[in-house]
Amino acid sequence: MERLGQRDFEVILDFLKEIYAPVVLSEFPDRLVDNLRQLIPCELATYDEMDPDRHISVDQGRPADMMTPELKNQCWHLVMHEHPVLMHTLQTGDLRAGRISDFYSEPEFRRRAVYQEFYRKMSIQDVLCKAIRVSGRVVIGSSVSRARRSFTGKDSLVLDLVGPHLAQAWRNARAMSRLHRQSEAASTALEALHCGSVPIRPDGRAMLMTPWARNILEEFFGPGSVGDHRLPDTLNRWIRDRKKQFTPNQVPRPLDPLVVSRGDSELVVRLLPGSPQDLLVLEAKRPVVDRARLESHGLTRREAEVLTWVAKAKTNQEIAGIIGISPRTVQKHLERIFPKLGVETRTSAAAFALRIMQH
Repeated sequence: MERLGQRDFEVILDFLKEIYAPVVLSEFPDRLVDNLRQLIPCELATYDEMDPDRHISVDQGRPADMMTPELKNQCWHLVMHEHPVLMHTLQTGDLRAGRISDFYSEPEFRRRAVYQEFYRKMSIQDVLCKAIRVSGRVVIGSSVSRARRSFTGKDSLVLDLVGPHLAQAWRNARAMSRLHRQSEAASTALEALHCGSVPIRPDGRAMLMTPWARNILEEFFGPGSVGDHRLPDTLNRWIRDRKKQFTPNQVPRPLDPLVVSRGDSELVVRLLPGSPQDLLVLEAKRPVVDRARLESHGLTRREAEVLTWVAKAKTNQEIAGIIGISPRTVQKHLERIFPKLGVETRTSAAAFALRIMQH
């Protein structure tokens, strides 16, 4: 088996730092393919989401003028069922990196439609592929292609080593996309959905911490564990441990999130290394509230929704931002809720709701 040298590890670490940088999911393919070409020199690097059963494929390649939209849209989906690495992954679940040359001799490959209708038009003779996520029959992966059969066992080893990181970086980008969509809607709604982020300076201190981030960190790490720019000690140690993985001569483990439990709630903390600062993504997972129990007491769906947030100590202004109505409309709902429940105050309504939802 081929061994990796110090220079190989340096290239891998540079690659991992780049793909772990905070990006939304729509930007992830470009980030991946741009850096794949630095990781393994090639004529073409691609990101692919493929569904052979429905003949659907979403692909991003570099250089862009090599794998044109016309070539992708008119040719690839018709022949991707002949791609041997893709079919092998689907049939066996084997996620190891594989080359077309591992399956087809050069004469046999040239006779195949996948070559004649697709790869021949780009002068590609071999492709090294790595599946990074398989969901049912949908394969999400990456590949590097060359004009001659020159991929080595070392190239395959490198792709296999970074494979788990590709999957984790993709999940990070998906989480970042959710945060961006929520943030664009409204910052109040974002925090009500129990998500947020904290940018971190090189010295490990928080650059900015919103009241929500401070409160959620103190809830899960303990009162007094957070300062204006100070993170909880446990969280700081976890960050330092993850950052130590990016050292020469070793390939780090995937940057799995930190999960902290408190009662029946969880806080998921993700570290997204980047420049000029790292970013912590916080996501609080709460138990699902069964509003049907409130509706069974004569409340409408909207009234039950308003009362649920009242029970969580939200103000009318906060509730309005969360569910997309005006504070005045929130108050009108409360005025109808009180007589239905036989209560006269907001506190009594909240107590009633908590009793119902906890049983």
